[in-house]
Parts: sequence; C-alpha cells; structure tokens
Amino acid sequence: MNVAIIGAGMSGLMAAHALYTVGVSQIDIYDRCQPNVSQQKGLHYLHGRCDLPLQPVRLKNLVVKPSDLDIEANVQYSRKVWGNDGVLNNSLVNLPDETEVYDFRAAYQILQSRYEHLITPVNVTKMRVERLLEERDLVISTIPLQVLYPHAVCESETVYVSESLPQNVELSDFTVMYNLEMNVPWYRASKVFGQTYTEYVGAHETTIPIKKIKTQTTIDMDQEFTERGLLMVGRFAEWNRKRLVHEIYDIVRRTAEYGN
Repeated sequence: MNVAIIGAGMSGLMAAHALYTVGVSQIDIYDRCQPNVSQQKGLHYLHGRCDLPLQPVRLKNLVVKPSDLDIEANVQYSRKVWGNDGVLNNSLVNLPDETEVYDFRAAYQILQSRYEHLITPVNVTKMRVERLLEERDLVISTIPLQVLYPHAVCESETVYVSESLPQNVELSDFTVMYNLEMNVPWYRASKVFGQTYTEYVGAHETTIPIKKIKTQTTIDMDQEFTERGLLMVGRFAEWNRKRLVHEIYDIVRRTAEYGN
C-alpha cells in the first residue's frame, strides 16, 4: 500500500505510526512547515497508549460550581465558554473524578523523531490532493476541512491561554480544575505533565489566543473523494471537537487493515 498523509502535526504523525504498526511503509507526509510540539498550547493529553513507550498516570478532575447552580454542569459550561446552550456535548458530560492519561508531548516527540524523515515541505491545495488520489492507494488528510471544502460551515471560538495559574489558585500535579462561576474569567486550569495552563473566555494578562472548534460541521462530503481513497481524520480535518488522538490511531489502523 502506498499512502500520502497531508499534515505533519500530531494527527498526521499518529496516522503514520498507525500505518507502520500494520506493516505499511510506503508513506509520504506533506506539510507547509515542520510543526513543533511547542506550538501545542493549552491542556493536552492522550487517552490511550497507541503502542508507544508511555506510562499511564491518574489525572484528577475537579469542578468548582456556584452554590445555587440549578442546571447541569455541561449546560453551565457551554454558557460560560461558548455564550449559549449550543455546545452541550462538552468536557463536563459524565466527567469522571479521575482519568487515566498519557503524556501528549512525549508522544509527539517520539513520533516526530521516528517519522520526520517522511515529511516533505509543500503548500497543500485541493488540486494537489486530487493528484495524490490518482497516484496513491490511500490519501489521509489531517489539515483543516476548509482546505478541501471551502464552502463548509466551520464554526470556531477564540479563547485565551496563559502558561500560569490564576491568582490564589494552587493545583497539585496531574490536576485539572473547571470553574463554572460566571463572574470568574477563567474556565479551566491545569497542571499536567509539567505543563501549567489556564484558559480564559476573553483576553487576559499574558494570554495568547487559540482557536477551539465550536460545533461539528454538517456538509455533504464529495463522494468522489472518499470513493477514490481519501480519509479525513483528526479534529480539524473532520471539524469534530470530540475527536481524540488515540481514536485516529485506531481509525487509520482499521482502514489500512480492512478498508473501513
């Protein structure tokens, strides 16, 4: 099998890793730049090991609620972060007290060291993808959906991230705290795998803006693309805010082995 992967971020590297684990070695990765793990701002962790030399860690989840809260936590979270009730399938749905997690940045560094030799710098366009579909058995796109489907409605929201904790907030290692108080400007603070972040709804001192997917897009995918061997996988490629990295590993393995 001869495969081209579009995008050399975490999703693209994980796709390459999945292919190698099932014996696919004819792989090229295309990206306009060489991504770096330092570009990944905000809370990140893996929910699965993905056949990497990683050790699991127990992560504590804490939720600070108003004393008079009379709605579900996920509803309050949507109102605070997104400003409405439109994103109810969010992190606060069935949030466990503890979660088993793996180091996202360590995984990224391992994958980059293993597969960076496959990366070719190139500006990827829809026309280039069409050419690759003629040449390859499978093309995997992990780049933003709008590149291939400019007409797609891809809603996002800008939030702001600081690499420090809010004033008067202390967290032990491997802890994430969600704050549902509407008069508090931050909604999530974390101290995980040596990385400290606080996420704010609006601009705040020492913060940087990041884009979050708001709602999953609903468009009619070009059947010709998919029938010719295009697999779009990853949070931004699918424009699906609930897509997790370990799921990419499973999806690509299954596609390479069974074709679905």
